[in-house]
Amino acid sequence: GIDAVDMELPLRGRRLPPAVNGLEDLHPSLDMVVKTFQQSVEEVCSLATTLVGEGYQKIGICGISIGALFASIAFGTGERLQCACLTMAGGNVAALIQKSRDALAAHLRGYIEEKGIPWDTVPEIVKPVDPLNFADPSKKDSLLMITATRDRIIRHEEAEQLWKAWGMPRKIEVRANHYSILKNAPYLLREAHAHFLRHLG
Repeated sequence: GIDAVDMELPLRGRRLPPAVNGLEDLHPSLDMVVKTFQQSVEEVCSLATTLVGEGYQKIGICGISIGALFASIAFGTGERLQCACLTMAGGNVAALIQKSRDALAAHLRGYIEEKGIPWDTVPEIVKPVDPLNFADPSKKDSLLMITATRDRIIRHEEAEQLWKAWGMPRKIEVRANHYSILKNAPYLLREAHAHFLRHLG
């Protein structure tokens, strides 16, 4: 009962070059990753503007994993977005790079060490794409966060930081990891759908 657009973000999925499985396979620099993340957020906000131009008055956003990081920034900064559901989102990007088991994070750790970039400078480098810096507690009533307590990709510690930065909005916490959370998909989809109906209906 809700119109939806499935958005493929830069250098993800079908927008990757042939025979490339992920952004990490392109061996990007830290600056390139930051710029790619910024482009992702800009495209999300641009799409919201386009939808408003087509007559949509109430727009929400749903993001999963790394897409939820982009969605968190877009929701925090985008005036055209009325509600959001963030599934396995986290803040403190520097900590995620340093500790996550994600392949891109592992690549960036190697890049940072190879280039001799001091770790205490990394938070400032990634500041433009750290969701913690764009969370707006005044919007917490229209935000739903879904977290996995055993997540080692978007770690639960960083998910908690983002939840607190948003002013502790409604949260569904699942005893699962980044992948086993899929077993809860029917329940979580119902909850997300109900959340969007409340705010967009």
